[in-house]
Amino acid sequence: MIATLKPLFLIMISTICIISFSSCGDGGGAAVETKEERAYFSLVDFFDKEIKRLEGEDKEKLEKRVILNGMEEIKTMTNEQIDWATELSVFKQADINRKAWLDKYEVIEQIESTKTGEDIHVTEYKALDPDLKTRFIKLYYKDKTQAPLLVEIRNETKNMIYKGYEKLRYKRGERYYIENVQKVVMRNLDQMIIDGNW
Repeated sequence: MIATLKPLFLIMISTICIISFSSCGDGGGAAVETKEERAYFSLVDFFDKEIKRLEGEDKEKLEKRVILNGMEEIKTMTNEQIDWATELSVFKQADINRKAWLDKYEVIEQIESTKTGEDIHVTEYKALDPDLKTRFIKLYYKDKTQAPLLVEIRNETKNMIYKGYEKLRYKRGERYYIENVQKVVMRNLDQMIIDGNW
């Protein structure tokens, strides 16, 4: 059974946890500054556009569900209350366009079929270096000339005293999902889930 807490407590804690996890791991050196230099899909550009689009939707509402170690909180926010840049910042931080990483990811193109028989184009960026925090990025397209319908990301960080992983999923125009698991030596495992839909 999931317990509930006072409003805003878990949302505040979840933000701290996300920032903490995102600050760990490889830095990757300087970012690639121009579109011509980028070897991979730009998560920064994509989510900047999504943030701008969502901010312009006056009637948009966000139902945000946060679960932290079995304790749950649900809050509904109007677009005036939502800071979309903060909500989606963790996705931008997974961008792999760094000068030091230009040959560190394998690009895999494939076509998957849905249950209705519709073809979906999938582009995957898969890490070749085991030390890279972002293990893969998957982009799902109905039409490669358009923005992806779905973005999936997996991050991993580990050292002698700490290990953690993060699953990110963003379905354009519908929802985002963040699962963050952290384990520190001599401490219990911490799990946090953020599920936002609008």
